Amino acid sequence: MTLYFEEEGSGEETIVFLHGLGVSGWMWTEQVEALRSEWHCLNVHLPGNGESHEIPWLSLADSADAVAEVIRSHGKGSRAHVVGLSLGGYVGLHLLARHPDVVRKMVISGVTTRPLQPRFVWWPLTRLVAFFSGFGFVAKLSARSMQLPPETVPLYLHDARRLSSRTIRRVYDEVLEIELPEQLAENERPLLAVAGQAEAKSVLASLEDLRSIVNTSCRIAPDVHHAWNAERPDLFTQMIRSWVSGDELPEELVVPA
Repeated sequence: MTLYFEEEGSGEETIVFLHGLGVSGWMWTEQVEALRSEWHCLNVHLPGNGESHEIPWLSLADSADAVAEVIRSHGKGSRAHVVGLSLGGYVGLHLLARHPDVVRKMVISGVTTRPLQPRFVWWPLTRLVAFFSGFGFVAKLSARSMQLPPETVPLYLHDARRLSSRTIRRVYDEVLEIELPEQLAENERPLLAVAGQAEAKSVLASLEDLRSIVNTSCRIAPDVHHAWNAERPDLFTQMIRSWVSGDELPEELVVPA
């Protein structure tokens, strides 16, 4: 089954947007609106999420394969620039490893590269998250913790109701044991890895691993959290535009020490 996606713009090159867990294409609204006059935009809903919620989530690799199918069938020239945040970033890395032929350039933000420790803390915590995810008050607290703009909260709650506990468990089980795909050692595509300055320490520390990948640049976005495309939409959009166009990145983005 083909993933659901929204298509806007008619530029000569395609940008594919990959969202985080429990949300969907709406999280990229401001970026797509700003970029659709210059690029062809495909806003993909990942398995188990959004309008693709009836497609079972199997793995990061399987999701990357499904995204590659979308790019081959709908991307201009069967290739695309790819932008992924959080879960979308993990899928993006697997796409780059498994299907480099469909990638022009890539931007990822908010990912880890090593298993989360201690496991005896993280594993039961993810089970609690999965169990309570169906409760409306938990989704509301989550929306508040992510500092979502008020107008997006109803969209988030709608997606949260369609996200199954099984999908959450499967995603977290893989992310808890995450390691960089071995194929990335031979990467030839320009990759920009970013983290918000107020992200978890594990995300910030992972920039060092990502910087070791050939053709990779790393940046830290100042004074922002995990979902910083909503906190600083103009800066996030400017970053995408600069990276895709081959221009200098915004000076606000800091090179990690």
